[in-house]
Amino acid sequence: MGASMNRPAQSRGAVDHIARAKRLRDRAEECRTLARITGAAAYLRWADGYDALAEQQEQLAHDAAELKINYQQS
Repeated sequence: MGASMNRPAQSRGAVDHIARAKRLRDRAEECRTLARITGAAAYLRWADGYDALAEQQEQLAHDAAELKINYQQS
């Protein structure tokens, strides 16, 4: 995978966090679908939890990319 000229370089850690966040967002969407199908509100709570975990992973990815940029500049 080549680096794009339009986006900052990403560390391997950032890429891993991005992949985890996507999987968590997908799982949250699956829970919302199950909630619609079954009418069970518990699935919506699970979806909220997965979304919160995905946000954490996205923040970790951002932090990892920022650390890499700071390290390269020093």
